[in-house]
Amino acid sequence: DDVQVLATADAGRLRYTMRPLDLADLVRREASRMSVAAGDTRVSHAGNVEPVWVVGDELRLAEVLRNLLGNAVRHTPGGSVETAVETLPDGRVEVRVRDNGEGIPAEALPYVFERFYRSDEARAAHTGGAGLGLAISRRIVEDHGGEVFARSRPGEETVVGFRLAAAPVSALDG
Repeated sequence: DDVQVLATADAGRLRYTMRPLDLADLVRREASRMSVAAGDTRVSHAGNVEPVWVVGDELRLAEVLRNLLGNAVRHTPGGSVETAVETLPDGRVEVRVRDNGEGIPAEALPYVFERFYRSDEARAAHTGGAGLGLAISRRIVEDHGGEVFARSRPGEETVVGFRLAAAPVSALDG
């Protein structure tokens, strides 16, 4: 399925239903869903209880969140994963998924959103997946006019997320 989604996106045929949505609420819901399936990894949401509005496709952005959360949980057995949403001073909205798992080596960080990239092939067999989830996530975020990011201190924390433009007030009036 992931290969098909990426091929459709590459052809410019990935469909989006863009509308105003409360991104903070979506992040809270996806974190709550993931906490049920996370086993011994604690998943929580920190921060905004107030609405944070963007214009986007709720189903596609939920897919991005599931990819980010799923990766964090897979690489943080017995640890914690925390989501946060923040409105930045420049008017963009930032979504962060932070974990205290094994981390990502510095030399791998520039490539984590590339298709089929796995930072550790030995671990790839253990954690599963084809290495397409983050590439699909990047494509969805970029199609929303946003950007993805990742930073890590191996053995301490990893933060992966994305930034989107906040919804203009005029988008919320209709």
